[in-house]
Amino acid sequence: LHAEWLKSIQGGEWNRTSISNVGEAREVLEAGGSRNRKIVSILPGSKPSKLQIGLPFMLAIAESLAQRSSEDLVFLLPLAPTVSLADLASYADPTSNHFIERYGWAAGTLQTSPSCPLSSDFAPPVLLTSSGLPIHVWTPSPAYNVFLSSDLCLTTVGTNTAELGALGVPQVVVLPTQALAWVRGLAGGLGGLITQLPIAGKLGQALVTKVNQGLLESLGPYLSWPNMWAGREVVPELVGPLQVEEVVDVIHELLCDSNKLAAMRQELLALKNQDFVNGAVGTTANQSVNEYACSQENTRTGAADLLAREVFFLLSEQH
Repeated sequence: LHAEWLKSIQGGEWNRTSISNVGEAREVLEAGGSRNRKIVSILPGSKPSKLQIGLPFMLAIAESLAQRSSEDLVFLLPLAPTVSLADLASYADPTSNHFIERYGWAAGTLQTSPSCPLSSDFAPPVLLTSSGLPIHVWTPSPAYNVFLSSDLCLTTVGTNTAELGALGVPQVVVLPTQALAWVRGLAGGLGGLITQLPIAGKLGQALVTKVNQGLLESLGPYLSWPNMWAGREVVPELVGPLQVEEVVDVIHELLCDSNKLAAMRQELLALKNQDFVNGAVGTTANQSVNEYACSQENTRTGAADLLAREVFFLLSEQH
Protein backbone atom coordinates (compact mmCIF):
# COMPACT_ATOMS: atom_id res chain seq x y z
CA LEU A 1 0.00 0.00 0.00
CA HIS A 2 2.87 2.38 0.80
CA ALA A 3 4.42 1.67 -2.60
CA GLU A 4 1.14 2.24 -4.40
CA TRP A 5 0.71 5.59 -2.67
CA LEU A 6 4.22 6.66 -3.64
CA LYS A 7 3.64 5.79 -7.28
CA SER A 8 0.26 7.49 -7.31
CA ILE A 9 1.76 10.84 -6.33
CA GLN A 10 4.36 10.40 -9.07
CA GLY A 11 1.53 10.25 -11.59
CA GLY A 12 2.23 6.74 -12.83
CA GLU A 13 1.41 3.10 -12.21
CA TRP A 14 3.45 0.57 -10.29
CA ASN A 15 4.19 -2.62 -12.19
CA ARG A 16 4.27 -4.31 -8.79
CA THR A 17 2.12 -3.48 -5.81
CA SER A 18 4.38 -3.96 -2.82
CA ILE A 19 7.89 -3.27 -1.65
CA SER A 20 9.44 -5.26 1.17
CA ASN A 21 13.11 -4.30 0.86
CA VAL A 22 15.60 -2.06 -0.92
CA GLY A 23 16.20 -4.59 -3.71
CA GLU A 24 12.51 -4.72 -4.56
CA ALA A 25 12.28 -0.94 -4.46
CA ARG A 26 15.03 -0.63 -7.03
CA GLU A 27 13.44 -3.31 -9.23
CA VAL A 28 10.14 -1.45 -9.18
CA LEU A 29 11.78 1.82 -10.12
CA GLU A 30 13.83 0.23 -12.89
CA ALA A 31 10.71 -1.51 -14.21
CA GLY A 32 9.57 1.88 -15.42
CA GLY A 33 6.14 3.37 -15.67
CA SER A 34 5.35 6.96 -16.46
CA ARG A 35 6.49 9.68 -14.08
CA ASN A 36 4.63 12.91 -14.55
CA ARG A 37 5.93 14.54 -11.38
CA LYS A 38 9.31 14.97 -9.75
CA ILE A 39 9.82 14.13 -6.11
CA VAL A 40 12.03 16.21 -3.85
CA SER A 41 12.59 14.78 -0.38
CA ILE A 42 13.78 16.98 2.46
CA LEU A 43 15.80 15.59 5.36
CA PRO A 44 16.38 18.30 7.98
CA GLY A 45 17.96 15.91 10.46
CA SER A 46 16.91 14.14 13.64
CA LYS A 47 18.58 16.11 16.43
CA PRO A 48 16.61 18.96 18.02
CA SER A 49 19.12 21.69 17.13
CA LYS A 50 19.27 20.55 13.51
CA LEU A 51 15.49 20.40 13.22
CA GLN A 52 14.98 23.78 14.85
CA ILE A 53 17.17 25.39 12.19
CA GLY A 54 16.98 22.99 9.27
CA LEU A 55 13.22 22.43 9.10
CA PRO A 56 12.06 26.05 8.60
CA PHE A 57 15.06 26.72 6.34
CA MET A 58 14.20 23.75 4.10
CA LEU A 59 10.49 24.60 4.11
CA ALA A 60 11.39 28.06 2.80
CA ILE A 61 13.54 26.44 0.10
CA ALA A 62 10.65 24.16 -0.90
CA GLU A 63 8.26 27.12 -1.16
CA SER A 64 10.63 29.10 -3.37
CA LEU A 65 11.47 26.07 -5.51
CA ALA A 66 7.78 25.28 -6.07
CA GLN A 67 7.13 28.86 -7.18
CA ARG A 68 10.09 28.95 -9.53
CA SER A 69 9.78 25.52 -11.14
CA SER A 70 7.61 24.99 -14.19
CA GLU A 71 7.45 21.28 -13.38
CA ASP A 72 4.97 19.54 -11.11
CA LEU A 73 6.94 18.94 -7.93
CA VAL A 74 5.96 16.77 -4.97
CA PHE A 75 7.71 17.28 -1.63
CA LEU A 76 8.18 14.46 0.87
CA LEU A 77 9.64 14.57 4.35
CA PRO A 78 10.76 11.14 5.62
CA LEU A 79 10.46 11.51 9.38
CA ALA A 80 13.31 10.11 11.44
CA PRO A 81 12.07 7.34 13.78
CA THR A 82 13.31 9.30 16.81
CA VAL A 83 11.18 12.34 15.92
CA SER A 84 7.46 12.43 16.71
CA LEU A 85 4.81 14.23 14.71
CA ALA A 86 4.27 16.51 17.71
CA ASP A 87 7.98 17.42 17.67
CA LEU A 88 7.82 18.13 13.94
CA ALA A 89 4.81 20.39 14.39
CA SER A 90 6.61 22.27 17.16
CA TYR A 91 9.73 22.93 15.06
CA ALA A 92 7.52 24.31 12.27
CA ASP A 93 5.54 26.54 14.64
CA PRO A 94 6.75 30.17 14.92
CA THR A 95 5.40 30.42 18.47
CA SER A 96 7.80 27.70 19.63
CA ASN A 97 10.66 28.17 17.13
CA HIS A 98 12.05 31.69 17.19
CA PHE A 99 14.35 31.05 14.19
CA ILE A 100 11.37 31.23 11.84
CA GLU A 101 10.74 34.88 12.58
CA ARG A 102 14.39 35.75 13.18
CA TYR A 103 15.52 34.67 9.71
CA GLY A 104 12.26 34.99 7.80
CA TRP A 105 12.05 31.26 7.08
CA ALA A 106 8.85 29.30 6.49
CA ALA A 107 6.45 27.99 9.10
CA GLY A 108 4.18 24.98 8.75
CA THR A 109 1.01 23.49 10.20
CA LEU A 110 0.62 19.74 10.57
CA GLN A 111 -2.65 18.43 9.13
CA THR A 112 -4.25 15.09 8.50
CA SER A 113 -4.06 14.33 4.81
CA PRO A 114 -7.38 15.50 3.31
CA SER A 115 -7.49 12.60 0.89
CA CYS A 116 -5.53 9.58 -0.14
CA PRO A 117 -5.68 8.48 -3.79
CA LEU A 118 -5.93 4.81 -2.88
CA SER A 119 -7.18 4.11 0.59
CA SER A 120 -7.90 5.84 3.87
CA ASP A 121 -5.86 3.07 5.52
CA PHE A 122 -2.70 4.94 4.59
CA ALA A 123 -2.99 8.71 4.43
CA PRO A 124 0.31 10.42 5.31
CA PRO A 125 -0.03 13.62 7.33
CA VAL A 126 0.75 16.86 5.55
CA LEU A 127 2.86 19.75 6.76
CA LEU A 128 1.23 22.76 5.13
CA THR A 129 3.71 25.61 4.77
CA SER A 130 3.02 29.33 5.20
CA SER A 131 2.23 29.69 1.49
CA GLY A 132 -0.01 26.61 1.39
CA LEU A 133 2.55 24.18 -0.07
CA PRO A 134 1.86 20.59 1.08
CA ILE A 135 4.85 18.61 2.38
CA HIS A 136 3.87 14.95 2.70
CA VAL A 137 5.28 13.50 5.92
CA TRP A 138 6.43 9.90 5.51
CA THR A 139 6.39 8.04 8.84
CA PRO A 140 7.17 4.38 7.90
CA SER A 141 10.78 3.48 8.63
CA PRO A 142 13.20 2.73 7.08
CA ALA A 143 12.32 5.06 4.20
CA TYR A 144 14.41 3.40 1.49
CA ASN A 145 11.52 3.35 -0.97
CA VAL A 146 11.08 7.10 -0.50
CA PHE A 147 14.77 7.75 -1.05
CA LEU A 148 14.82 5.61 -4.18
CA SER A 149 11.68 7.28 -5.49
CA SER A 150 13.19 10.74 -5.06
CA ASP A 151 14.65 12.63 -7.98
CA LEU A 152 16.69 14.60 -5.47
CA CYS A 153 17.09 14.89 -1.70
CA LEU A 154 17.79 18.10 0.17
CA THR A 155 19.66 17.08 3.29
CA THR A 156 22.04 18.29 5.95
CA VAL A 157 25.36 16.86 7.08
CA GLY A 158 25.29 13.52 8.84
CA THR A 159 25.18 9.77 8.28
CA ASN A 160 22.13 10.22 6.05
CA THR A 161 24.47 11.49 3.30
CA ALA A 162 26.23 8.11 3.40
CA GLU A 163 22.93 6.24 3.28
CA LEU A 164 21.70 8.26 0.31
CA GLY A 165 25.06 7.90 -1.39
CA ALA A 166 25.05 4.11 -1.00
CA LEU A 167 21.60 4.04 -2.62
CA GLY A 168 22.77 6.27 -5.47
CA VAL A 169 20.31 9.05 -4.64
CA PRO A 170 21.23 12.55 -5.92
CA GLN A 171 21.50 15.01 -3.05
CA VAL A 172 22.25 18.61 -2.17
CA VAL A 173 23.82 19.04 1.28
CA VAL A 174 23.28 22.27 3.21
CA LEU A 175 24.52 23.59 6.53
CA PRO A 176 23.34 27.12 7.33
CA THR A 177 25.78 28.54 9.86
CA GLN A 178 24.04 31.80 10.72
CA ALA A 179 22.70 30.09 13.84
CA LEU A 180 25.90 28.22 14.71
CA ALA A 181 25.74 29.36 18.33
CA TRP A 182 22.57 27.31 18.76
CA VAL A 183 23.68 24.05 17.11
CA ARG A 184 24.40 21.77 20.06
CA GLY A 185 24.48 18.40 18.31
CA LEU A 186 27.28 18.90 15.78
CA ALA A 187 30.35 17.94 17.79
CA GLY A 188 31.01 14.52 19.26
CA GLY A 189 33.03 13.39 22.26
CA LEU A 190 33.99 15.89 24.94
CA GLY A 191 33.34 18.75 22.53
CA GLY A 192 29.76 17.63 22.20
CA LEU A 193 29.38 17.46 25.98
CA ILE A 194 30.78 21.00 26.27
CA THR A 195 28.08 22.35 23.94
CA GLN A 196 25.41 20.71 26.12
CA LEU A 197 26.48 22.57 29.27
CA PRO A 198 23.70 24.81 30.65
CA ILE A 199 25.67 28.03 30.17
CA ALA A 200 23.28 30.85 29.36
CA GLY A 201 23.76 34.19 27.69
CA LYS A 202 26.54 35.42 25.46
CA LEU A 203 29.20 33.25 27.12
CA GLY A 204 27.25 30.09 26.38
CA GLN A 205 26.63 31.12 22.77
CA ALA A 206 30.28 32.08 22.29
CA LEU A 207 31.37 28.72 23.71
CA VAL A 208 29.12 26.71 21.40
CA THR A 209 30.16 28.83 18.39
CA LYS A 210 33.85 28.29 19.22
CA VAL A 211 33.47 24.51 19.44
CA ASN A 212 31.36 24.25 16.28
CA GLN A 213 33.56 26.55 14.19
CA GLY A 214 36.67 24.67 15.25
CA LEU A 215 35.05 21.36 14.44
CA LEU A 216 34.01 22.50 10.97
CA GLU A 217 37.50 23.83 10.26
CA SER A 218 39.10 20.57 11.43
CA LEU A 219 37.05 18.41 9.09
CA GLY A 220 38.67 19.61 5.91
CA PRO A 221 37.04 20.78 2.69
CA TYR A 222 34.13 18.31 2.67
CA LEU A 223 31.43 17.45 5.20
CA SER A 224 29.26 14.91 3.37
CA TRP A 225 30.33 11.28 3.27
CA PRO A 226 30.26 10.86 -0.54
CA ASN A 227 32.58 13.82 -1.00
CA MET A 228 34.89 12.67 1.79
CA TRP A 229 35.05 9.20 0.28
CA ALA A 230 35.88 10.60 -3.15
CA GLY A 231 38.15 13.40 -1.98
CA ARG A 232 36.30 15.75 -4.34
CA GLU A 233 32.84 17.19 -4.81
CA VAL A 234 30.45 14.53 -6.05
CA VAL A 235 27.36 16.12 -4.50
CA PRO A 236 26.92 19.89 -3.98
CA GLU A 237 27.75 21.10 -0.47
CA LEU A 238 26.60 24.53 0.63
CA VAL A 239 27.98 25.67 3.98
CA GLY A 240 27.85 29.15 5.48
CA PRO A 241 25.33 31.89 6.23
CA LEU A 242 23.15 30.57 3.42
CA GLN A 243 20.32 32.40 1.74
CA VAL A 244 17.28 30.47 0.54
CA GLU A 245 17.62 31.55 -3.08
CA GLU A 246 21.24 30.41 -3.47
CA VAL A 247 20.20 26.89 -2.49
CA VAL A 248 17.17 27.04 -4.78
CA ASP A 249 19.46 28.03 -7.67
CA VAL A 250 21.48 24.82 -7.25
CA ILE A 251 18.48 22.52 -6.86
CA HIS A 252 16.54 24.10 -9.72
CA GLU A 253 19.49 23.70 -12.08
CA LEU A 254 19.80 20.01 -11.22
CA LEU A 255 16.07 19.30 -11.56
CA CYS A 256 16.08 20.96 -14.98
CA ASP A 257 18.98 18.79 -16.17
CA SER A 258 18.22 15.07 -16.09
CA ASN A 259 21.71 14.33 -17.43
CA LYS A 260 23.33 15.93 -14.39
CA LEU A 261 21.09 13.97 -12.04
CA ALA A 262 21.85 10.73 -13.87
CA ALA A 263 25.58 11.44 -13.79
CA MET A 264 25.48 12.11 -10.05
CA ARG A 265 23.53 8.92 -9.48
CA GLN A 266 26.02 6.84 -11.46
CA GLU A 267 28.98 8.47 -9.75
CA LEU A 268 27.54 7.71 -6.31
CA LEU A 269 26.90 4.07 -7.20
CA ALA A 270 30.38 3.71 -8.67
CA LEU A 271 31.86 5.21 -5.53
CA LYS A 272 29.92 2.79 -3.34
CA ASN A 273 31.23 -0.16 -5.33
CA GLN A 274 34.89 0.77 -4.90
CA ASP A 275 36.97 -1.45 -2.62
CA PHE A 276 38.86 1.55 -1.33
CA VAL A 277 38.35 5.25 -0.95
CA ASN A 278 40.94 7.57 -2.44
CA GLY A 279 41.89 9.61 0.37
CA ALA A 280 41.77 12.93 1.55
CA VAL A 281 42.59 11.35 4.89
CA GLY A 282 44.99 8.63 3.81
CA THR A 283 42.95 5.45 4.09
CA THR A 284 44.59 2.17 3.02
CA ALA A 285 43.57 0.37 -0.14
CA ASN A 286 42.10 -2.62 1.65
CA GLN A 287 39.82 -0.63 3.97
CA SER A 288 36.13 -0.98 3.33
CA VAL A 289 33.90 2.05 3.12
CA ASN A 290 32.41 1.16 6.48
CA GLU A 291 35.84 0.94 8.13
CA TYR A 292 36.76 4.25 6.58
CA ALA A 293 33.57 5.86 7.88
CA CYS A 294 34.32 4.60 11.40
CA SER A 295 37.88 5.89 11.28
CA GLN A 296 36.65 9.27 10.12
CA GLU A 297 34.11 9.44 12.93
CA ASN A 298 36.95 8.83 15.39
CA THR A 299 38.94 11.64 13.75
CA ARG A 300 35.96 13.98 14.16
CA THR A 301 35.58 13.07 17.82
CA GLY A 302 39.29 13.52 18.49
CA ALA A 303 39.31 16.97 16.92
CA ALA A 304 36.30 17.99 18.98
CA ASP A 305 37.95 16.71 22.18
CA LEU A 306 41.13 18.70 21.55
CA LEU A 307 39.13 21.81 20.83
CA ALA A 308 37.04 21.34 23.97
CA ARG A 309 40.19 21.10 26.09
CA GLU A 310 41.42 24.34 24.54
CA VAL A 311 38.13 26.05 25.37
CA PHE A 312 38.27 24.77 28.96
CA PHE A 313 41.80 26.15 29.25
CA LEU A 314 40.72 29.56 27.93
CA LEU A 315 37.80 29.68 30.36
CA SER A 316 39.99 28.70 33.31
CA GLU A 317 42.42 31.50 32.46
CA GLN A 318 39.59 34.01 32.88
CA HIS A 319 38.99 33.04 36.53
